[in-house]
Amino acid sequence: MASNLLKRKTKIKSAINRYTFLSLFHFLIRENIFISLCSVFFFLSGYIIIGSGIPALKYQSLIFWATLLIYQVNTRIKFNFFDLDSYALLKPTFNKRSQVLIFLGTVLAFHALLIDFKTLLFLIHLGIISTLYNVPESTRKKIYLPLRSIPFLKIFLIAYVWASISSFLPAIMENEPFLLKKIMVVFTAHFSFIFAITLPFDIRDFQADKDSLLKTTPGLIGILPTKIFALISYLSFAMLSYYEVNPLALILFSIVVIGLIIGSSPERKGYYYTFFMDGTIILYFFLVYFSHNNL
Repeated sequence: MASNLLKRKTKIKSAINRYTFLSLFHFLIRENIFISLCSVFFFLSGYIIIGSGIPALKYQSLIFWATLLIYQVNTRIKFNFFDLDSYALLKPTFNKRSQVLIFLGTVLAFHALLIDFKTLLFLIHLGIISTLYNVPESTRKKIYLPLRSIPFLKIFLIAYVWASISSFLPAIMENEPFLLKKIMVVFTAHFSFIFAITLPFDIRDFQADKDSLLKTTPGLIGILPTKIFALISYLSFAMLSYYEVNPLALILFSIVVIGLIIGSSPERKGYYYTFFMDGTIILYFFLVYFSHNNL
């Protein structure tokens, strides 16, 4: 009797722990905390290659909070800075999402006081580009900029912003010129990598984009050619990164990424993309870190 009671308590405790873990996991993905951590790891990857050691914590913190704000604005809050109607979010009643927006803005304003003007200016331009994709929303029969109607624009904007965070930003911090060969190689490599792992997200959204008449790569050339396109982009990244990382580790990393790209489809939903595909960014950090520390 006592043994059965003990087993039942153990099962209940195990179920509670599992539920708590899954709830936390869902929260980190849903509220864009995981992707914000990915941006920090990607920034660190570029800094290790270009700079010397690990940058100050204030820069890592700034990247995290800035990414979180951008993703909250574009995916959760749906706030359009170019639409006056969106500012209704900031009325005194303060709903939950507007509180999040104000909190994140306050945190970023505090960080802005801690970094140099040149770095801040560069980050502001990336922030503007990141929010521009949220502009083409029509409200009250007004259309601001038809950015969504331009084929491939979204993926190029994403790739440019992420590649800049992990190449040009470290270069600014290290007082290196943008046109330095190493900087441009890192930018091109990282652009190709982000481009490759972002195309599968368009495959995921293939049907929804088709229904909303949004022109994306899969919609224009098909799903299989899009996968081939992504693989070519990834191979470009691998070739450009060959001398910066351990070759054997790069091969293992490539097997994972290529497998995820090949396995992408409109039927796969959820964490296949937002955890595993995005998670390759963190995996890449460890590839760079251990390669540069001869571990």
